[in-house]
Amino acid sequence: MEVRSNNRTTISALLSTAAPAPGIHKFADSGQRAVVPTPQTTKPPAPTPATTTPAPLTTSATAPTTPPNRATVPSRYARRFPTGAPISITGISLALEDDSRVRIEVSTTAKAAVYVHYQDGTRKLAMDIPNAFLKLTNPDDAEQPRTHPLLTALHATLAQDAPPMTRIALDTTRVVGFSVSAEANKLTLELRLPRSATGVLADKTIVVDAGHGGTSTGALGHGPNGITYEKNCTLAISLKLRDLLEAAGVRVVMARDKDVDVDLYDRPKLANNINADLFVSIHNDSNGVPNSTSGTTTYYHMNDPSSRALAACIQEQVVAVSGLPSHGARSDGTLYAHGLAVLRMTTMPAVLCEVAFINNSRDRACLTDPDFQQRVAQAIFNGLKNYVEGVQKTAIRLPTPQTTPAGIAALAAE
Repeated sequence: MEVRSNNRTTISALLSTAAPAPGIHKFADSGQRAVVPTPQTTKPPAPTPATTTPAPLTTSATAPTTPPNRATVPSRYARRFPTGAPISITGISLALEDDSRVRIEVSTTAKAAVYVHYQDGTRKLAMDIPNAFLKLTNPDDAEQPRTHPLLTALHATLAQDAPPMTRIALDTTRVVGFSVSAEANKLTLELRLPRSATGVLADKTIVVDAGHGGTSTGALGHGPNGITYEKNCTLAISLKLRDLLEAAGVRVVMARDKDVDVDLYDRPKLANNINADLFVSIHNDSNGVPNSTSGTTTYYHMNDPSSRALAACIQEQVVAVSGLPSHGARSDGTLYAHGLAVLRMTTMPAVLCEVAFINNSRDRACLTDPDFQQRVAQAIFNGLKNYVEGVQKTAIRLPTPQTTPAGIAALAAE
């Protein structure tokens, strides 16, 4: 049963379950990380680029930090790319299927690998094709202006000579979902308007999931002031995000709004039952070596195009205000073969944001700082808004929520 108050929905009756016993809960089947609430327990180490093994055509939402005329592929992808005789790109065609879909076909002399990633935040896409020269039969294929709701231009260049790397840059009007496939002599990239990315944010129903709760403490951070519990940090950020969303007219449903146990499977079940438009789960990261890693990662399920786009929007905004390193928007397939339960079981675009490492002293100080919590909540709000409406310069603007402290407004103006 739901009890509505303005745009707020409380769901304690729907989600109330018997409190699980302390220790490892129902994680083995789920793909979710298990955390035993004892002083020495933390989450297992997060994957690093050196150890992640993606499928040959797995793509990433993390943009390289090299100059625009360089096309350096992250090592976790490059080591799976061909190193034999270079191939050639002989043709590029664009098919504008309808207002919400675009197909790009790249003709090659042999089967090619490709790394597709967002650039300039989420405003552009790039196809980096390693070990490939640009030898177009029709030189006009290299520059293709278009008038389309998703795409305004395509630019193909030889981004580097040795080893050869062809880059196809796509000027998009907003964040898009994408999927890529490879055949013997062709690469196909499909762009789509992401799911639930129409209208304005105020029209949406969003489930905000504060990770853990009750006897499930989540990861632990040990410092001079005692133990910091993940469940408290995630709830603080989630409540601030709720307030921002409600101020913008969004219907918000909280998986929990207090320190209570919520069954892992009830979280996505709730979102599915109410036909939510978007699902955001907020967590803190940890690993086995305190103070060894810092930063933010936002996960999406496997290669779901819409969830990947949402993760890219949120990751971009959070790292812009947090001052912490970015580990990118990543597939949960880099963690577990079947991904994370709360993402795998939702039917709408869904992400899980690991805001910071609770077992890193600097990150932990941030996580317990109300101003930092507010900045992160505002950033997630902005990411959601950009996903639904497009980037701010083209979006239909909503009234600015009045819950941001002056210090945060000053930071945003810098």
